[in-house]
Amino acid sequence: MKKQKLQTIIDVIVWSIEQSGTDTFSATYEVDQQIKEGEQTNNVKATYMVKVHVEADGDMVIVQNPTLAPAIEKSDYEPKTPEADASVDADTVNDATAFLETFFKLYPTATEKELAYYVSGNVLEPIGRDYLYSELVNPIFTKDGDNVKVKVAVKFLDNQTKATQVSQYELVLHTLLNCISTIDTVTSGHITVNNQDITKIKDKDFADFRRENLGFIFQDFNLLDTLTIEENISLSLVINKRNPADIEKRVHAIADKLGIRDILSKFPYEVSGGQKQRCACARALINEPKLILADEPTGALDSKASRLLLETMADINKKMQATILMVTHDPFSASFCERILFLKDGKIFNEIFKGEKNRKDFFNEILDILQIASLHMRLKITKTLKL
Repeated sequence: MKKQKLQTIIDVIVWSIEQSGTDTFSATYEVDQQIKEGEQTNNVKATYMVKVHVEADGDMVIVQNPTLAPAIEKSDYEPKTPEADASVDADTVNDATAFLETFFKLYPTATEKELAYYVSGNVLEPIGRDYLYSELVNPIFTKDGDNVKVKVAVKFLDNQTKATQVSQYELVLHTLLNCISTIDTVTSGHITVNNQDITKIKDKDFADFRRENLGFIFQDFNLLDTLTIEENISLSLVINKRNPADIEKRVHAIADKLGIRDILSKFPYEVSGGQKQRCACARALINEPKLILADEPTGALDSKASRLLLETMADINKKMQATILMVTHDPFSASFCERILFLKDGKIFNEIFKGEKNRKDFFNEILDILQIASLHMRLKITKTLKL
């Protein structure tokens, strides 16, 4: 008597789908099946290629029967053992690693606007949704003033071909505003905001602290295109379940101060860059924060948009008595401030106030200080070279 043969499909993996003609696609896939014949059981894997035509109503029709195809080979790459660097303490390494893992998980699906929030200068471009983050490979952390420099390889998996791709990155993680905004934790010292030592805040209370005390102004507005200007401004109040009548009153009041009352019903793509920036400022101010943080806010803007933003921020500072902490390397941007602290190698080396000076004179004073600092640096290097 002939033995009965039973075949059971265990798994099917689609390796790739490529368009081979109008409404026709070639798919390569792998079938893992279990074949049982009598008392004997075998697991068999095979790779096939099939052609499919997609009809106008969406139905799919096989136009070429499956044929055997070469097996897809997976990468045998194994990451190196991470190297330690004594210049960065263990807590900072752990925090930086956690941030990098979160960032690179989001990276493949991130838009240019979302990348601009994390990365200044547009140095990283979107890589496409076909990649999946796998792991960090051999990250090396070194101190760079008050920041942390990271050299790291990142392992991605191509979701279509399942091939492994390893990309190299050299990044600098900025920590000053991140510590003040409670995104990062300090390794030593204290930070006081409105007489509150934020280094002693419990993890579960960070969200409340940010919501009640901080506002953020971004380079690229970070407005939601599917919401109107009014809805963008009021979003945090709605999430916090504030009274609708109070929300409308507060939004209209701040819109009047920033001159955007007449565009509240429009969507971001319907207004100018300057109006978008004023909307972003209104959103930062709507909760009446005690401190507004701006990290290189003009870094991705042209000269006209930069001036508009800086004038808006100066106006907010004067008319609404809002404290704004801006980090910048640009003397022009700094000249719009009332007080400037100069940092070098993680330490304050000078402090100036605008007072009654006009912006042009204040700008020249900033340049003079930067030139002196640069001269000191050159003399130090020259002396070192002579030795």
